Amino acid sequence: MADFSQYTEPYEKHQLMKDYICDLVQHSELIPIQKIERMSNCGEWLTFRQSDDKLQLVGASFCRQRICPMCQWRKSERQFSNCVQIADYLSKQDYRFLHVVLTCKNCNGGKELTDTVQMLYRAFAKLMKQERPKKAFKGVLRTLEVSYNYDKRTFHPHLHCLVAVKKSYFNDSKNYISYELLTEMWTECIKQSIPAMCSIGAVKNNLGFAEVSKYCLKPLKLNEIYENDNLYILAELYATLKGARFVQYYGVIREARKALKIKDEDELDENGELDNTENIVYHYNHTRSRYEQM
Repeated sequence: MADFSQYTEPYEKHQLMKDYICDLVQHSELIPIQKIERMSNCGEWLTFRQSDDKLQLVGASFCRQRICPMCQWRKSERQFSNCVQIADYLSKQDYRFLHVVLTCKNCNGGKELTDTVQMLYRAFAKLMKQERPKKAFKGVLRTLEVSYNYDKRTFHPHLHCLVAVKKSYFNDSKNYISYELLTEMWTECIKQSIPAMCSIGAVKNNLGFAEVSKYCLKPLKLNEIYENDNLYILAELYATLKGARFVQYYGVIREARKALKIKDEDELDENGELDNTENIVYHYNHTRSRYEQM
């Protein structure tokens, strides 16, 4: 039997994190029990189809819950692939890319976190209507990320943006946006009394694409002393992010996504294990913490 463990090992890593989260929240009454049960069964089986010496995932039991580390990892991987496809497509049409980060002050959970996320979205829309960004930024992929400060017990929502600009952008004095100008405009948009923390720079390799493809939630600290914090984080994000759009496309990036027929979700069979003798099916053994071929 051929060894394809390199295909299942990344899923095993996220199974451990998923099991930790399910154990943590199952008695909390903060998250509906049916959501927890669905997440606990996420990735129980994976169906691959072999092509030459490689495997392609064609079926799986994913839960698609927003606090599920397995599904968020899958979404991040897919988003990275989409970014690379879009960049390759647009680079042939005289575009290059910037990575822009837009932040605000940390906030508490509950309504304050919800209001801060909505404020970021409104401020971004206001920024994009200003004359210079409107002319210079030909397309944008905007994503939300939320980190947590364990010492201060505050959240830090912020935006990562992949921005398409013309290749002549850095030599265009009329449309070029410096760090200082971006900071000034963004601080005004979020109505903050002190200068906001921002960054803007050219994407020189795939690292920039990886930044806009990260999980919405930074990884939790897996230590008993942080369990109360972790439960608080998960409950707050579940309530705050329910129904929110993590990713938004604008301009030529939106057009490229449409031309490339990129979809938000995997086209995987989730109703069965694809009864086909050519398929290779793995089931997760929770006792041994690994996938085993059936």
